Amino acid sequence: GMWQHHGDARGFVGRVDGISVPVDINACYRDYPEIIRANLLNGWTDRDEPGVPKDEMISILKPELERLRDDLAAALGAVKQLLGELGHGAA
Repeated sequence: GMWQHHGDARGFVGRVDGISVPVDINACYRDYPEIIRANLLNGWTDRDEPGVPKDEMISILKPELERLRDDLAAALGAVKQLLGELGHGAA
């Protein structure tokens, strides 16, 4: 569900305004807020509803989706290369 790596790993720079050293970077692959709500954790009850209706639809232009797809593909390629270089066999 979550991958945490150090911010000074090659190819990843975890920087935050006001902090002078690299920070850890977290990548979540699961929707933890939804998992918490669905399992009635952290005070959620059956009566509670999330802030956005489930049937809400938004419009995104095709060029924006294509750019996002390309950016995600490039990021995935960088992660696979880094994992391969670290000996995790994902390259």
